[in-house]
Amino acid sequence: MIQAIALLISRIFAGRLADRHGRTAIIVPGLILMAVALLLLPLAYGFFYFVISAALLGLGFGAAQPATMALLIDKIRPEQRGLATGTYYTGFDVGISTGSMLLGVVSQYWGFGVMWPIAATCTALGLAGFLPGRRHGNDVAR
Repeated sequence: MIQAIALLISRIFAGRLADRHGRTAIIVPGLILMAVALLLLPLAYGFFYFVISAALLGLGFGAAQPATMALLIDKIRPEQRGLATGTYYTGFDVGISTGSMLLGVVSQYWGFGVMWPIAATCTALGLAGFLPGRRHGNDVAR
């Protein structure tokens, strides 16, 4: 519930900020918030840490996901938007399902204390893959 509320709150503001300041201004902090949220989970021995982690994950995902979709739409020709959007969501769903299965195996053998930092690392790798494109002026600010 906390994650869903944070996600809704972030989406109210993130879209407008992404249009005004560029997609990078939303994607980078969003991915960082998501990675931090996942890194907190092995330390979450009380309710407070779970709430903080859920809120950070909701804020980060609620900001980064629509901004990455908007960046995709910014970069694609209008006649290819349907294909691009379908490909985006297919890749997203395949990543979630494959990652869930692989991280489930990791948690089974090494525990959740290992699994969550690996999930955070995967999120950070997404950030690392995004930033090199930014150096070449691939962001859109309106």
